[in-house]
Amino acid sequence: MTRDIFGGNLAKRALLAPLVVVALLAGCADRDSSVTDTSGVTDTSAAPGNRCDSNTGSDDLVLHVPSPDWSEQVIYFLMTDRFNDGIPENNDQGAGEYAPDKEAYWSGGDIQGIIDKLDYIQSLGATSVWITPPVANQWWSDNDQFSGYHGYWASHFKKVDQHYGTLDDYKRLSHELHCRGMYLVQDIVANHTGVFFGYDGEYDPADTAKNFVLFEKDDPLQSTPEMYPYNMVDRHDPEHANAGIYNWTPGIVDFSELDQQYTYQLGSLADLNTKNPLVLRTLKDAYSYWIEEVGVDAFRVDTVKYVEHEFWHHFFNDEDGIFPTAKAAGKAHFLAFGEVFESSAAFDNSGEHKVASYLGTAENPELNSNIGFPLYFEIDRVLAGGNPTSQLAYRLQQHMEVYPDPFVIPNFVDNHDTKRFLSAGSVAAIKQALSVIFTIPGIPILYQGTEQGLKDTRQAMFAGGYLGSEGGFDQQSELYRFIRELTELRSGNKVLTHGGMEQLAAEDSGQGVLAYKREYQGDSVLVIMNSADHGILVNGLATGYDAGQVLTPLFGEGDGNELITGPAGRLTLELPGRAILIVQPAGTPSDPTPDTTLQLSFTFDGSLDDQVFAEDFSISGSVGRANTSLKLIIDGNLDRAKAFASDAQGGWKTSIAVRNLGEAQHSLEIYASEFKAVSARQTYRTRIVEPTHTGAVTDA
Repeated sequence: MTRDIFGGNLAKRALLAPLVVVALLAGCADRDSSVTDTSGVTDTSAAPGNRCDSNTGSDDLVLHVPSPDWSEQVIYFLMTDRFNDGIPENNDQGAGEYAPDKEAYWSGGDIQGIIDKLDYIQSLGATSVWITPPVANQWWSDNDQFSGYHGYWASHFKKVDQHYGTLDDYKRLSHELHCRGMYLVQDIVANHTGVFFGYDGEYDPADTAKNFVLFEKDDPLQSTPEMYPYNMVDRHDPEHANAGIYNWTPGIVDFSELDQQYTYQLGSLADLNTKNPLVLRTLKDAYSYWIEEVGVDAFRVDTVKYVEHEFWHHFFNDEDGIFPTAKAAGKAHFLAFGEVFESSAAFDNSGEHKVASYLGTAENPELNSNIGFPLYFEIDRVLAGGNPTSQLAYRLQQHMEVYPDPFVIPNFVDNHDTKRFLSAGSVAAIKQALSVIFTIPGIPILYQGTEQGLKDTRQAMFAGGYLGSEGGFDQQSELYRFIRELTELRSGNKVLTHGGMEQLAAEDSGQGVLAYKREYQGDSVLVIMNSADHGILVNGLATGYDAGQVLTPLFGEGDGNELITGPAGRLTLELPGRAILIVQPAGTPSDPTPDTTLQLSFTFDGSLDDQVFAEDFSISGSVGRANTSLKLIIDGNLDRAKAFASDAQGGWKTSIAVRNLGEAQHSLEIYASEFKAVSARQTYRTRIVEPTHTGAVTDA
């Protein structure tokens, strides 16, 4: 039986009917608090769409609400400094760190800016907001010529950075979210602080004081972290050396070497000695503070794979760890999803197993979720890069099989540490990528600006910020409206948040069909996509439905017509380029009417399977109708179909060109489009080792 990382098991979760409760919270106006929660814990959070009382005093803020069913959430991820500037007066702290026209400097976004745009985020359909670390950061590094605007260079783990606002601002954000029935996700870091020391010359692990240098010793403001014991950064100071708060190491050279992965510096960031009990204890205290003081509902955990498994077990699960602290605050299902930046090669699942390893075991649990990085890479390779859809089908299967609870694995198409999907992929392709993460088990994550078609990874949303411009929050933009439709689709269909998933079809030879089915408590939906820019023929897709089943569209791009299954519940249809089709069964299946469509049959003179061709070749056969217009479909490509016809006896013959250099696998079908009849698929390989033409050009 599959283990549920929140307790219980997945089989039970799939059978539980949602528990609907109604409650009221002080400080929230005109609330209708009907909320779904499968945990069995009364959920006193507000329903989305309600507004907070703007006059609520600081003593009446709604900070602590029970955990939601995370499988039903949609997370909007934003970089505080690059999202929206609510208080311009806090932009420049006088350390030479503020220059919004440059990527390496602070831009001016803050917590009040987030509060000001909660209507925008909620209208998109997001139910939770994940923010980059709000803690006090190193403002500027002379060594790196870069600033800590992003939040990942902590100087004090229990203070809000002055660029972002105050503790009261952060509490107000928590309150505003909770009054809307939304949740607050805070990014945390346990692996490192900022850029404070390194080595100038050869590193000697036997003498870590040799060639050791303090990078920022002349900085009058931030020569060391502000918080004890993390201010003990000087290897040459005996007290600091004996305290062992840091690993006295240089940057990682070999990422496959575990000792370097766990103890060396990631870039030039001071690596914390996470085996030190004092480090563990003070980090538990620091991050528990944000749960208790602000009411944070979940953590995203940075650089998980650069810290030992044992640390994560104790950090989250000790009696004074994060999960017991959250439970004591009424958050029984506190989500902690980690960044384990791993990919898998095509048809290999080593990345998934590495990601899953940081969930720990039943005896030694660690985090309770991790971001689906292997799936992110595959979505990019297939939907932006044009690789075979069978790779993505395999990856989706691993998503279901390797993770103990795939329903709480966050999935994304781009973020602040990756290239924007639209930097290489098309708008049509990103619509498919988004459709995937919204129709599979897991928690969809939307990165700020994806809904506005941004192409630069850390571009500001607001005018005056880095690469920012007017109109950054356009609720009528094409992708904003598209995503809003997806969020409505997901929130209105339990089958998309709780249902199992079955792979139905994918293309081995390249771009083309991807189809899967979701089922939950008697409901089902069918998702069909065409990853190619050209039209394709989907031949006899086995839907699992009865013959004559009408399938009505729920959502789509490219084809909104009803479909009807044929014999044995199979579908044959033409899909336009980049089509997205999400359908559900409607009514009772009826017997398909026997007609020429179902009677027309094809034969081939011999089989192509396992044959390899190095030059043009011909194929022949017969069809059960004389003088029939036919099309030769190579690799499902309708747009490049070759037209021909059968003769008076129903015989046919056509030639196939072999042109591409190298070796490749192909498929072909004979299609009678007038009758929607298609032959069985034939597969073959081509191999050309010598180019037809060669030439040389002098490079001046």
